[in-house]
Amino acid sequence: MPARIVAGVVAALWSLFLLPPQMVAFSGSSGTPRWLRLLNNLDVYDALRDALDRLGWHDHYAVFGTAIAPAMALTWFALYPALWRLGWAGRAMSVSWGVLPPLTVLSYLNHPSEAPLRILWGSDAFVLVAIGLLGVVAAFTAPRDRGVPAWVRVLAGLTAVVGVGATLLGGYWPHATMVGLGIQAAVIAVWRPARTATPVSPSA
Repeated sequence: MPARIVAGVVAALWSLFLLPPQMVAFSGSSGTPRWLRLLNNLDVYDALRDALDRLGWHDHYAVFGTAIAPAMALTWFALYPALWRLGWAGRAMSVSWGVLPPLTVLSYLNHPSEAPLRILWGSDAFVLVAIGLLGVVAAFTAPRDRGVPAWVRVLAGLTAVVGVGATLLGGYWPHATMVGLGIQAAVIAVWRPARTATPVSPSA
């Protein structure tokens, strides 16, 4: 299986793995959907939390929050070749995906009220919104004469729908969001643009 497809699948699975403890850390048990509470009670999560506490990492919200960054990076890796063929909006999406992982880490690390860069807490949401909007633009403006399949343009245009739908199902962003977007990235990665394809000009 091509590496980029695997990257998207791993991104989705890693996001799903992180979702239960992150949701509980953010909302508490009473604010967590029952199916996530049941998953959160698995021994693996108790063992992880015990290990984190022994290391002195008691802020589980920040730990499980920053841990979503690798899923974002893997999603960017899965999408990169396809996005780069979708014209200027696709390239802007790719750049936004590249910015998202480090910004998300900074966001979670600065969630305490006394954090020096607390203004960054939640800033990753704006990048996710931008990615969704750029997907719509890319779907309409992607070059039609560069061999980009219509289904790739359609899926790119549905990025916001996939992200919002996954968030509603999982109840928490960006972890639940990334479950859906990781799966979407794996599907888009099925299309492998030829390396010899004509480069997209800046004016495209």
